[in-house]
Amino acid sequence: DRLRTAEDRAAEGEAERQHRLEQDRLRTAEDRAAEGEAERQHRLEQTGCEQLKTAQLRRQHRRELDRQHTAECRASESETVHMHRLDVQRQRQSQRRTAEAADEHDLRLHAQADRRRDRLLKLAHQPHVLGRMDRQCSHCGALRWNDEPASICCHSGK
Repeated sequence: DRLRTAEDRAAEGEAERQHRLEQDRLRTAEDRAAEGEAERQHRLEQTGCEQLKTAQLRRQHRRELDRQHTAECRASESETVHMHRLDVQRQRQSQRRTAEAADEHDLRLHAQADRRRDRLLKLAHQPHVLGRMDRQCSHCGALRWNDEPASICCHSGK
């Protein structure tokens, strides 16, 4: 159906297109005049949700394309260009921070602390797998996990 509609619309002339659009406007106006308040609210909510979802998907797609483009550009930049970009970035950040008021400074630091706390809380709720306790101390024979230091049990035979 969509393909047939697209073909029909591609073949229609400007006058036919204008007539079709006018008929659509009249039909929409009649439908909206006949709808009740509850139907109107529901329609507006549905339209808003659809538009929001569409906008979110577009933004997500655009950001992914931007990330890919940035990664490609940075992968191909020379060391000199890389150092220059970082230097310019540091200068901009320094200028912004010098210009920010005390309350803006506090807000920025609190926001950073909140983000760190949120990251830590997220990590705290993720399961941590230690693996098998199959490492054996060569001095005392104690078993330990792979990531534990060798000196944790007997301080390396001391």
